[in-house]
Order: sequence, then C-alpha cells, then structure tokens
Amino acid sequence: MTSADSVRYRAVAGLERTLLPDGCAVYDRGRREIHYLNPAATAILALCGTANDRESIAEALQGLFNLPAAPSEDVDACIDTLAEKGLIEIQIDPSGRTDRT
Repeated sequence: MTSADSVRYRAVAGLERTLLPDGCAVYDRGRREIHYLNPAATAILALCGTANDRESIAEALQGLFNLPAAPSEDVDACIDTLAEKGLIEIQIDPSGRTDRT
C-alpha cells in the first residue's frame, strides 16, 4: 500500500506559462493544448515540484490565500484535474521516503 506521503507531484516539463490578471494560461506544446487556470490552480501547479505532496500544497495555499484551514479537498480535486489534463506527473517513491531532495 502506498502512503500519501510517498506520492509526489511535478509539473510536466516544457509547459509554457503566461501569467494573467486572474490566473495563468498554460500551453502544452506536445499536445497543442492551452489551459486557463484560476489563481488557486496556478498556485497549485507552481507548487508541484517544491512543496509537492498534497498536504504540503494544501498548507501552502492556506498561507498564500490566508485561509482559516488547509483546503485539502479542493487541492485533491485540482491535482486530479491537472493530472487528467496532463499538466502534472504523479511520482511514487517506492521506499516511502518523504525527503524533498
């Protein structure tokens, strides 16, 4: 069984991001698709690869948007959508290590 802490997320290489007043536009050159992300999804995509497990991303969003609690369910839904769209990769560390090296 895989621990949630051993699952990491990383933005797919080669995405072109353009910041917009209300989020960003992401162009996936390989698929020839453009995606428009709201501010929260923009932040989540940016956090993939730094604070890149779901809990860390939710906690970072809590601080970024000054929320009373970490938006774990919203982060889960957004990560699932970004993965379905091919914008992030899911990586599983078989050792279960949680270091961020």
